[in-house]
Amino acid sequence: MTLLGSFAIVLSPFLIGCISDSEIDWFRLADVGQAYGSVSVLVSALALVGIVATSIIQSRQMRIALEYAQREQHALLLRMAMEGNCSA
Repeated sequence: MTLLGSFAIVLSPFLIGCISDSEIDWFRLADVGQAYGSVSVLVSALALVGIVATSIIQSRQMRIALEYAQREQHALLLRMAMEGNCSA
């Protein structure tokens, strides 16, 4: 899939030239590409913010899950001690 995308990107100027009947203004197309470059930076920045936020939320959830597991283990030990099932 990646190879196909790379191939399409390399061939796109030639394909545009074959499809178009008139002369192509490559400088204008380059300006349009530069405009999309800034949009690409913004989308990438938003994706990075999303990844960082997800990592923070996941870290908090892991801490909560660990605390819950520790409390469950402590409650189990207390229950075993009160029932006399501990062999220490």
